[in-house]
Amino acid sequence: MKSRWFGIGAAAVIAITTTGLLATTTLTLARQAQQTATDCEGFLRNIRLSEGSGNYGTNTGNGFYGAYQMGKPALIDAGYMNRDGSWTGKNGVNSLEDYLGNSTAQDDAFLTYGNVNLGYLGNWQQYIGQTIGGVTVTRAGLIAGSHLVGAGGMKYWLTSGGDCTNKGTGSDAVDGNGTCAGTYVAENQTNEQCGPGSGGGGGSCLAAQPVKSPVVFSEYGAWNRSGVSGGNNGWHRGSDIYPQGATGGASMGQPLYAAHDGRLTVGGMGLKVESGQFRTLYLHSSSMPESKDVKAGEEIGKIGDKRSEGKPHLHFEVQVPKSAVAATKCIVGQDTNDCAFPAGGGKRDPNGFATSQSLASAAPNTWFYVNPERYLKERVPVTGNAAARTGRTQSLPNSCTPGTGTSETPTSTGDSEPTAALAGGFGDYYSSAGSGIANADKELRSVVIDMGRQSALDVRAATSSAAQMQARFDAAAAGLLSLYGRAGE
Repeated sequence: MKSRWFGIGAAAVIAITTTGLLATTTLTLARQAQQTATDCEGFLRNIRLSEGSGNYGTNTGNGFYGAYQMGKPALIDAGYMNRDGSWTGKNGVNSLEDYLGNSTAQDDAFLTYGNVNLGYLGNWQQYIGQTIGGVTVTRAGLIAGSHLVGAGGMKYWLTSGGDCTNKGTGSDAVDGNGTCAGTYVAENQTNEQCGPGSGGGGGSCLAAQPVKSPVVFSEYGAWNRSGVSGGNNGWHRGSDIYPQGATGGASMGQPLYAAHDGRLTVGGMGLKVESGQFRTLYLHSSSMPESKDVKAGEEIGKIGDKRSEGKPHLHFEVQVPKSAVAATKCIVGQDTNDCAFPAGGGKRDPNGFATSQSLASAAPNTWFYVNPERYLKERVPVTGNAAARTGRTQSLPNSCTPGTGTSETPTSTGDSEPTAALAGGFGDYYSSAGSGIANADKELRSVVIDMGRQSALDVRAATSSAAQMQARFDAAAAGLLSLYGRAGE
């Protein structure tokens, strides 16, 4: 038995392998219990969360790959890798890059390998429905437990009455972190025979809400939202959110919370928390915290646009990597709940949404805006204009996947997020004190409103290039000189 320490993000994890049977037991040291899965989608999501932090693109460099953290022996058994380490071409996977970018292939590899492990267990059907160690055994539970500790360890747990005290014996029913096979069995309570794609392909939901008791009042995916002034306001690539009971001016100063673990930064877009799995953006905030690592649920700033005309709020955006987008469904004028937009794309481009063609051709490191409602920790109320436009009073099911269908109009091309977009901000939304001119009902009208109250930092946040900044400074200066001249007359 071998063990090695390695890292996924900021968390240290451990992997234990045992000959021919074990895919991986990659788990965070402080493992969080998963919700009990009663269908295929929940089952696959549970394993992705426990093994690869929900990210199909996970590659720690330790020989275990993807959302399910499968190593060479498991990939050989699943038919994706040859014994010499080359790739077989199954499902179009001819390289590690292909594998990390193909969520359907990873789902298939996990499930195929799971069937192999069922074979190692022998007459596994005899265990289905039994209660062992206080846990009901299911088909998914057998696959999950075998993925954690190998078929040998799973068999010991089944035949020992659920014993989890045999760590280090060679047929361990516990992994290197002390997680018992029975834990995985208990968390995965379905006997469905799952197929590739049944896991949703969308990684995991956010671990915390961005505000306390959120309410959505302006929905994601709307094109030129009615009731929003400023002419062509383009695609709404986030959700506008109030803390419940704190609408309008009452939202001022309400805390913002990191929706997931990650690195907090501040830029032209406002507050941003980034990990390998998510980028979440918290726009319309007057807070300017220092960059630091944050945990889900940690306060990161305050709602506080000074010029939001009585409607301070959170404009909340969620981005996920290409590997987490199984499909995108966007039918303009009919169904835009599950539009996906490549980061850096034009907000006012009516054909700027991702399509099946552009999604397939996008670079592996492309990030996409997706509907925050699909990723919220739990469903929340929808009110105000959003309720009127959508005809619903509750957010969409948090399936943690952008969509289940594909658009038929191949019009846009996904690409890597450009540095200029990060520096300049998306969609004319800005952070920091005094520069919250854009709000739920207004587009940007001028960055030189009341220059006396704007700091140089505010102006930098409201520009996308040095040339734009200089031009706007010049315009501001001219305006102020004119104003002072009239005042002296």
